Amino acid sequence: MIAEYERAKIMERYRRGKLHKARSGAVSPLSGAPYGYLYIRRTDNEPACYQVLLHEAKVVRSIYSWLVEEQASIGEITRRLRAQGVPTRTGKGHWDRSVVWAILRNPAYAGQAAYGKTESVERRQLLRPIRNKNVVPRRAKSTCRDKAPEEWVSIPVPPIVSADTFAAAHEQLERNRRLAARNARGQLYLLQGLVVCGRCGYAFYGKRVSPAAAKGKPRRYAYYRCVGSDAYRFDGGRVCHNPQVRVDQLDGFVWDSVRRILEDPRQVVEEWTRRGSEDGTIAEMRTQRDDATRMVVNQEQVLRRLRDAYEAGAIELDDLVARSERVRARLVRAREELGQAEKQLTQTVEITAIVGRLTDFSAHVRAGLDRLDWQQRCQIIRTLVSRVEIGEEGATVVYRVPAITNPESGGAGPDREAEQPPGGQIIPLCGGSAVTALGQRAARRSGQGAGKARARIRALCRRL
Repeated sequence: MIAEYERAKIMERYRRGKLHKARSGAVSPLSGAPYGYLYIRRTDNEPACYQVLLHEAKVVRSIYSWLVEEQASIGEITRRLRAQGVPTRTGKGHWDRSVVWAILRNPAYAGQAAYGKTESVERRQLLRPIRNKNVVPRRAKSTCRDKAPEEWVSIPVPPIVSADTFAAAHEQLERNRRLAARNARGQLYLLQGLVVCGRCGYAFYGKRVSPAAAKGKPRRYAYYRCVGSDAYRFDGGRVCHNPQVRVDQLDGFVWDSVRRILEDPRQVVEEWTRRGSEDGTIAEMRTQRDDATRMVVNQEQVLRRLRDAYEAGAIELDDLVARSERVRARLVRAREELGQAEKQLTQTVEITAIVGRLTDFSAHVRAGLDRLDWQQRCQIIRTLVSRVEIGEEGATVVYRVPAITNPESGGAGPDREAEQPPGGQIIPLCGGSAVTALGQRAARRSGQGAGKARARIRALCRRL
């Protein structure tokens, strides 16, 4: 407790010290320099400072000139930099749009470096886990969020561009944001953030057909496209050949699948019953609970017999102590197994009750499903659907239904895919391929616990 108190106090003093240094005009709280500058560390005689790198400063001025004078987009700027062979600070030849956007938004190039641009806030639940990363990150309690520019602390540094050029670049970025075609698409992508590629693991993003590719057709379709299939994002070309999927058809089939579950929850009940009957997990948990109960009773009897033997003079004190310690250790393990088995059985009963309540829940929402708008449908899908996987065999909807946990392993049991009755339609893809309808293969997987499942269903009831 004292160590935690000292840790919190040291961190608070560290924050106050950096804030005081920044307000006094010192560069040391920034601890680094952006592209175009070199960070000079503090010495005994001189404080820390920024030094302009001439070859990088020339690139920065070219970026601002292209944006302000020629009104070039950020994508066009990155293409020009790659065409000229300009390397990044790390020596790469590929310039990302986010890097150029950060350069155009950093006030340090106008002579006023900013300190305290972000703050630590409570982390929200991720809509979909980040690719190749853990579901629960190490710092799961907090995350960073941008602060308002009025709350920044300005530190004078050598300028690379004038203040008027930086202000003009800021106005041009705002104008590009207002006039961008992506802002006029409206409520188009119902599954935004939920579609993931089953081949490479990258996410799918929405993309409309360009006017040139539409060839004068009045209706321009939109597609969900894998990030790994874009060659410009990778130096070695595209890494995935998964075809793109029509937005209207995929959204329609996913909503129909969710609607069938809301209108007829017997599918969930049948899947829950089938999973329990095939795996035998409920019967196995009951057997393990009975075995743990018998083990506890047996070890308690052994402990009483040892005490009786010592009182009768059949064993010595040292032998009693050694045997009693071994018996108590086995008794503690047996009680832990018994408590874990009872806990898992209780959670299974609670989850079964939650699945049973879906019948009453569907009776209340069945009449109002036709009157839901786009935003309400999006909330329902994000509440019930974990992700939509696009693979070689077709599209799979993964629902947020908790799987039965295995008390022996202490984790979630294996996920199963529930095969729906046949008769589904075909979702055509770009290029003449086809993918089976979402109604044919609906997987119900999750690693969530019973408490999160109850809270999610209650929140869904409040929304409807």
